[in-house]
Amino acid sequence: MYDLFLMLVLAHLLGDFMLQPSTWIERRRQKKWKAYPLYLHGLLHVALGFFALWLTGLSVFWYLAFLIGGTHILIDPIKAFSKKKRLSFFLDQTIHLLVICLSVLIVNDFNFPELSLEFIEWKIIVAFVFVTKPASILITQLLPEDWGPQKTSKKLKSGQSDNGLENAGEYIGILERLLILGFILTNNWSGIGFLLAAKSVFRFSDLQKAEQRKQTEYIMIGTLLSFSIAIVSGWWASF
Repeated sequence: MYDLFLMLVLAHLLGDFMLQPSTWIERRRQKKWKAYPLYLHGLLHVALGFFALWLTGLSVFWYLAFLIGGTHILIDPIKAFSKKKRLSFFLDQTIHLLVICLSVLIVNDFNFPELSLEFIEWKIIVAFVFVTKPASILITQLLPEDWGPQKTSKKLKSGQSDNGLENAGEYIGILERLLILGFILTNNWSGIGFLLAAKSVFRFSDLQKAEQRKQTEYIMIGTLLSFSIAIVSGWWASF
């Protein structure tokens, strides 16, 4: 049943973070249950859930895929009514994980023999998927909104520009977490220290130019959060 749990978690990460366009999210926030992308999102989870069940030899429980997809259609628009975005995000993800656990329990109660996929390290695959877009969204939710660089950018004088690439920070974070995870899985812990030192050198000139303590602290906290998530993910995948 552990294989099934990991496969369903992987399907959830793909459907909720990797394969869901921002336009779907925005349309859902505006029109709630009247937004057609909401139902596309639900069908995507149905397809991913069924694929996970099929891979683990449990396609006879096909209706669980509809249970998982249906909860996304039912629950996801509720977040738009909440003013506490961070709290609603974590509650939403908790409910979806509980539904996955419930699905695994249903299969276990039926005592249906499953096909073990020992030749595939699903824990490693889940870890690599998690440290990409899902981890970026998690860090965004953990950091208060008024800490972000968008607040400090308003203080720039007319004619000034930070010349930063759009979403560069997010992609840098994803790459560094992938590298850290790879270092841990290959037992090259010294590479993490080298990566942290290299990032500090490249960031030093930026922090000098910014001359803002707030931005410096924001970057440091974000970096430490990113590294911590990657290290914990690597430890879990190698355990």
